[in-house]
Amino acid sequence: MKAKEYLKQVELLDVKIRQKKIELAGLREDATCTGAFDYSAEKVQTSTKADSMSNKVAKYVDLENEIHEDIERFTELKHKVIGQIHMLDDITYMKILFKKYIEFKTLKTIAKEIGYSYDRTRHAHGYALLEFERACLNEKVDTL
Repeated sequence: MKAKEYLKQVELLDVKIRQKKIELAGLREDATCTGAFDYSAEKVQTSTKADSMSNKVAKYVDLENEIHEDIERFTELKHKVIGQIHMLDDITYMKILFKKYIEFKTLKTIAKEIGYSYDRTRHAHGYALLEFERACLNEKVDTL
């Protein structure tokens, strides 16, 4: 696995968690919304609605547990990657990789923040990835 792919895992997991949280909000609304009552109906059937409600609540709880597991994996991976970035000897490389892969900033934003031109930042980013790969990915890397 190349350094860029490896480092992108942090953002990928972050995006998945955010999207699952959006899905969870929709499930929460479904599970807590009782809907309208039709008082004109003569027959009352509660078992179907009760089963439907329990299914919605079960889906909500399952997704909530899945999100918690993802957050745990995200926290571990982020901590591991930060530690690996800190293993680099060049402070500029550390800054660029941290801002790009932990703070999810664009190279243009990073260039402004560190006072480099965009082209210089882009080149430094490439060298930083090579250095990260050499220093941190020589041994087999576990992906989460």
